[in-house]
Amino acid sequence: MRSDTEESIKSEQSVDYEEDEGIEPHGLRTNRDSHFVRKILFTTGPCIRLSSAAFKLFERVHLVFYRSTEWTEKSLTTIILARISRRNFPSYVVSRSTNIFPSRSTLLEFEASIRTQFAVDSILEFNGTANRDGLDAVKAIFEQVYPRWLAILAEEQRKEDRVYESGEGAYLRRFSPAWVYTRIVHKGTYVLGRSKEHKREHQILTELLDQRLFHAARRGAWYQRKALLEEHYMWALSDPEDHTDEQQQKHWKRIALRTCEDGLQDRECHLIYHHDLQRRISKLERQLKVAKRHQHDFGHVRLAKPVERFVEGTRIERERTPSRNGRRRSSNTDLAGTNNGTTRRGGSGGKTIWLDPLESLNECSVEAMCLSHYRSQGWKGYHSEGGIMRTLFGYLFYDVLFTYVPNVFQTPFQTCPLDLHTDSFFSSRFSEIHSRLNEISNGGAVGILRRVYEEQRERQTCV
Repeated sequence: MRSDTEESIKSEQSVDYEEDEGIEPHGLRTNRDSHFVRKILFTTGPCIRLSSAAFKLFERVHLVFYRSTEWTEKSLTTIILARISRRNFPSYVVSRSTNIFPSRSTLLEFEASIRTQFAVDSILEFNGTANRDGLDAVKAIFEQVYPRWLAILAEEQRKEDRVYESGEGAYLRRFSPAWVYTRIVHKGTYVLGRSKEHKREHQILTELLDQRLFHAARRGAWYQRKALLEEHYMWALSDPEDHTDEQQQKHWKRIALRTCEDGLQDRECHLIYHHDLQRRISKLERQLKVAKRHQHDFGHVRLAKPVERFVEGTRIERERTPSRNGRRRSSNTDLAGTNNGTTRRGGSGGKTIWLDPLESLNECSVEAMCLSHYRSQGWKGYHSEGGIMRTLFGYLFYDVLFTYVPNVFQTPFQTCPLDLHTDSFFSSRFSEIHSRLNEISNGGAVGILRRVYEEQRERQTCV
């Protein structure tokens, strides 16, 4: 079953290739396609293509029922897998809100906004580094969304003050078009930075920081970028007002210093950004020649210096040859070079290739090369990108994750509460989290792991 989507129409219309490209004759390609179509239909049986209107209806029903905050071409996969028992979800108390979308127009705007967000992500995140055409397309979307974003911020603040009760606004805001628009505007600042439009970027960052309802987790990054622009660029882009360049630079460095101070005082600025802001404050105070007694002292929160370990290995560099589209591609010529632990990238911008000393000098990634180094010393390691830690967290805090909290479980088909990636997750479960931490510190971690595994092993619960 498939829909009459734009992509499927394009795939049918693109059967006729340019024969002068020398790929293969048109008749041979047609016979080959017909052969595979017959084999597929023999296996699957008759197929039905839904009209685009019916498919969009199913997508909208999915959006309303499942409270989806992202658009995907496989939006019905969750319910299908759940109904045929191919995917089992945790057991929890569903607390469903009835006022997610106050009107049909709000629903349609939210649906359109997540489709727009998907288009932006497809350019910037899903298909590698964006080229100039992709950046221009994202900028055009940003310019279209920006006025509407400004218009609905005030309305969302009014709803926060008067409509939402019992703290549910922290979760229901994710279903507002303004939430999606804020993310698109955030992506737009990246494009403005790439285009060297630093004055406009500074203006947008200021407006993002002025609102406190949407994407609070990004506030630290906004403070960092805003302070950087004020330190290095804004002095040359603003009206000098009869000031010399040196005076302008000092003026904007003072503004950058205040921005960093505001970031450290902002309760919604995550701790992970504090170190960078503190370093910038210390640097700016030295440049501005602030008296020692008036300088900030971050000695009580300074992180310990990490232990540095160097691993030496042999890296493979492939000679770059031009391809048919004008870009350079790798050839079969290998040039071996030695690099002591650094992972410099070649001209292609892809992953570096190394020789594994324990696997007959086979080619491997830099992570596998480092693991082989430790394996030669008697250690055993895994390259999991944090997967092991997430698994342990899911086992040890399974009960805490799915304890009852109002409004965070809107459907029976969630793998986590809606507030898991927000600052309210800890505050809403303060006593449960501390109780579990005490249980772990008293040696109960193994018992918790075994209990959760035995309870969920047969169902293979998705978490």
